[in-house]
Amino acid sequence: MNNYPYNEKEIKKGQTRFLFGCELTELDTPIEPKKMIEDMLDGKDPVWLPSTFDYGYLFPRCVPDNPAKGNVSDYKLPPEELGGKDMFGIDWEYVPEVGGSTVRPGKPLLADANEWYDKVVFPTKEVIDSWDWADAKANADKFMRDKDFWEIIICTGFYERLISFMDFENAAMAMIDEDQQDAVKDLFDKLADLYIVLIDKYLEVFGDRIDAVCLHDDWGHQRGIFFSPDTIREMIVPYMKKVTD
Repeated sequence: MNNYPYNEKEIKKGQTRFLFGCELTELDTPIEPKKMIEDMLDGKDPVWLPSTFDYGYLFPRCVPDNPAKGNVSDYKLPPEELGGKDMFGIDWEYVPEVGGSTVRPGKPLLADANEWYDKVVFPTKEVIDSWDWADAKANADKFMRDKDFWEIIICTGFYERLISFMDFENAAMAMIDEDQQDAVKDLFDKLADLYIVLIDKYLEVFGDRIDAVCLHDDWGHQRGIFFSPDTIREMIVPYMKKVTD
């Protein structure tokens, strides 16, 4: 690990950047955040432990899931413009007190996972291409600095997507119900194909500015996981692997 001599400027406030829909004032660090994070991922000793604020998270407004989930990185949107329909037409409700959105439970699209074949409408590549990526690219030129580590966020992965279609308890049951598991696997396989198309589009638009991809999914809570490791290995890992491969 390199030794960096202390410099008083490190505790002085530096420039301001845009993150999570708000402005963040940075400190002048000994090395750039991107270099530090790359060292950490390469197994080298980082100069400091990376935090959320050392990453540049990419949530362009043009992707319907981002304003629906309350995560927009290229515009500072008021709460009344957050929430709404995601790319599947599922309606999310933004909760300002927690800074995020949820699908109001009680009226799930699916009562049984086997219904998805008839009820779930996937966005096609043509639909994805029709989103306003030119606006996203123009805004990126304003706030995506080379010194930052930029990560695509697909903020609703496999199990979270199932929850959005079924509500939580029905989704949890579908993961272990033998009569629904095959349908869930087919759904996750098709989701993997969708996420590959979406990631390819991000790379087409933003190019080598992209350093990483986060396919966000919640598999647990404060005290443990929602289902067994074997269930995760069977029901989710193959489709995560399809995307990463």
